[in-house]
Amino acid sequence: MAVAKWGNLRNIQRVKCPETITLPILENEHPDKKIEDDPSVLIKILQRKIKGLGPTYLSKVLRFALPSEFGAIDTRIVRVVGMGDPTSKQQNWLSIWRIF
Repeated sequence: MAVAKWGNLRNIQRVKCPETITLPILENEHPDKKIEDDPSVLIKILQRKIKGLGPTYLSKVLRFALPSEFGAIDTRIVRVVGMGDPTSKQQNWLSIWRIF
């Protein structure tokens, strides 16, 4: 909820999530090797536990959780260089929506 508030999410009342969420991010104080093989695992866990957040906000949750390993998706950048927003002019350079 803190990330949704920080990002000034418009429909914050739609967000439903538990008070705390446990993610398998670290193993022996280092990033878990499973994450290196498939980082989308964490997004999938978050999707199951949090309702009302889309890909950009879920990526921000991971960015706050482990900033050394995760970047955040920016909606404006995706609209310019990514696929997924048919009304905007796109370069179709990025296909991030496949994991979601």
